[in-house]
Amino acid sequence: MARLAIRAAEMEDKLEQEDLLNWRRHPVTARFLMALEVWQVGLMEQWASGVFQKDTAQATVEANAAAIGERTCLNRILKLTADEINQILSSGEEDDEELDLANRARTQAARGD
Repeated sequence: MARLAIRAAEMEDKLEQEDLLNWRRHPVTARFLMALEVWQVGLMEQWASGVFQKDTAQATVEANAAAIGERTCLNRILKLTADEINQILSSGEEDDEELDLANRARTQAARGD
């Protein structure tokens, strides 16, 4: 993780909002962002149709919490601003622990832990 922080710190140019908007308008990026939005809507449709209802209350709570977390993450990514991206990239090594926790959570979710 330290390498990631160093690489981010080496970026001298700040991302400007106009550059981010231009990137979002690029056809490849636009399709990628559309796919994230479709994924987000799909999660909401699954929730509405009861896909996350499980055999036990605890399992239902866990499935719903995972889906809500996934949707929240997708929404957060879709709404990132240039200032937020710059802040994330300039925050340095103090965020390594948070990144490690996020990576562990994704790994556990993928394994179904």
